[in-house]
Amino acid sequence: MRLKGRTSCIPRKTGIFLKIMEEYPKMKRRIYLTTAVLVIGLALAYQPAWAEHVSFKLSFSTNSVTGNDINPWIESFNRLWQDWRSLNGGDLQGQFTPINYANGLEVEIRIPLYRGLSLNLAGGRYSSDEEGVVSFQHADASQIEEQYLSNKVTAWPLKIGFSYLFTLPPLPKAAVVAGFGRHIIFASYDSINNYKLQTTTSGKQFTYLINKTNEYSSEALGYYAHFGVEWEVLKFLAIVVEGEKVWNSLDGFKGSYTYELLEEGNEDSRNFTQRGDASLYLYESDSIDTGTFYSVLAGHEDRPEGRLDFPFAGNWPIDSGFPTAGPEVRNVRQGELDFNHISFKIGIRFKF
Repeated sequence: MRLKGRTSCIPRKTGIFLKIMEEYPKMKRRIYLTTAVLVIGLALAYQPAWAEHVSFKLSFSTNSVTGNDINPWIESFNRLWQDWRSLNGGDLQGQFTPINYANGLEVEIRIPLYRGLSLNLAGGRYSSDEEGVVSFQHADASQIEEQYLSNKVTAWPLKIGFSYLFTLPPLPKAAVVAGFGRHIIFASYDSINNYKLQTTTSGKQFTYLINKTNEYSSEALGYYAHFGVEWEVLKFLAIVVEGEKVWNSLDGFKGSYTYELLEEGNEDSRNFTQRGDASLYLYESDSIDTGTFYSVLAGHEDRPEGRLDFPFAGNWPIDSGFPTAGPEVRNVRQGELDFNHISFKIGIRFKF
């Protein structure tokens, strides 16, 4: 009977062991979850007093914002002039300069709400102002063309969101901060595009000018997220290093334009001025009637389609040599400035 009793214990122990092995993955997950909750709880309970103060941060920020749609248009404009020289022969000097946003500064106010959770208000500024001149003399020296192009962009990004700051017991002066919120940006885009043609006919020189000025503005609402580390140097001062990702782009640019046509050297000189409201569009156009399409960023009262109507068609002198009015357009869409980017910041936080 004893032997029978001992033998019956073996499968029972084996069954318990197998059941423990089956439950082990679930137990392991519970252990990890319990440990994580304890660590977070300790972090919340260990919040230092300096994390609870209203603070002001001044940061230097790197910038990876590009110049689209402006820069592709500028690059295409440079190619257009090179092709124009190849078509006519002659001497081409100069080029147009793409825009380039400089690194900038950002200010932020952090208002504590509850144990590491804070409201964040921040603002900064992006700007770029570039210009270029192209001069082209035809092979027969009878015509000289010159074009001046200026592009200026100014943008004011604003941020409103929440951040959470926490520390771990081994490093009471160090803190990790993460945040997320809405990214609001207001932008203005000003463009000057002046064309000058000097032509000699029967020993007499004539000068024709087309001056185009455009002023646009737009705004957009996007998102941002950041993650960084803060180190308390003094009771009222901390060093901040962080990275940030922004998701935001603008289209729908609207504003005013002025077109001027001026003639010099002609007894019957005709000067024209046209003003109005315009929207910014990007499209491809066969601007010099060679079968090649170039990117164009320009303002129009109505969405361009089919063939463009030159503002002064019918008034421009037939013998001026200016490319035929009314080029074909395709792939039309609204002009856009893209502010999606990743930046790295280093700054100083002042605690009140």
